[in-house]
Amino acid sequence: MPSTAETSADDEIPPLDTRFPELFTPESTPTFRKGYSIVNLGLGLLSPNNGYDLFGSLKSSPAITLSYERGVVEGIGPGTIGLGGIIGYKGYRYDFPNTDADATWTDIVLMGRGTYHYNFTTNPQLDTYGGISLGVRANFYKNEVSPDRDRYTGDGLHLAYGLFAGARYYLTERFGAFGEVGYDMSYLKLGLTYRFQ
Repeated sequence: MPSTAETSADDEIPPLDTRFPELFTPESTPTFRKGYSIVNLGLGLLSPNNGYDLFGSLKSSPAITLSYERGVVEGIGPGTIGLGGIIGYKGYRYDFPNTDADATWTDIVLMGRGTYHYNFTTNPQLDTYGGISLGVRANFYKNEVSPDRDRYTGDGLHLAYGLFAGARYYLTERFGAFGEVGYDMSYLKLGLTYRFQ
C-alpha cells in the first residue's frame, strides 16, 4: 500500500469548486432553497429609548427574538423567496431622577416576514438576504409619576413593520450564526441559526 507521500495526484480530493460548481455561483444561493427551514434565536441591540434617557436612568433588557423561515419559491430572479414569522420580547424601566418612582413598559411583537435570498459572494457557507416584516406590537405601560399616557408610548396593540438585511454563516451543515440590521424590535440582531428540511 503506497504511503501518503506516494499518493498520486489522481487520488487527491479535487477543490470544492470543481466537485460542486453550482455551489460557487452566486445565482444558486445554495444555503437557502425551496423546502429549507431556518430557525433563528437572536439578541437585539441598539433599541430605541422612547425618549426617556435624557434626564434619568433607563434600564432595558436586550430584545429576545425567535424567528422561523421556510423557502417557498424559486425561479423569480436569481434567488429564493422565504416566508415566516418572528416573535420578540423587550422590557424597559426608567427611574425618574430624585424620586423612587419609575416607569416600566414591555414590548411584545408578532410579525410575519418575507425575505429574498441571493448569495452576493461565492462562499457556500454564507447566506445573504433582505426582507420586510408586518404585524402587531403589544405594549404594556405603567408610569408611577403620571398615570396618564405620555407622548412616547401607550398600552394596547399597534401596527408594527420592519425593513431589514441580514446574513447567516454556517459553521456546520445545520448550525451557524446570523446578524441583521434594520428594525423590528432593535436596529441590530445577533444570534444562532439552525437549518433543516
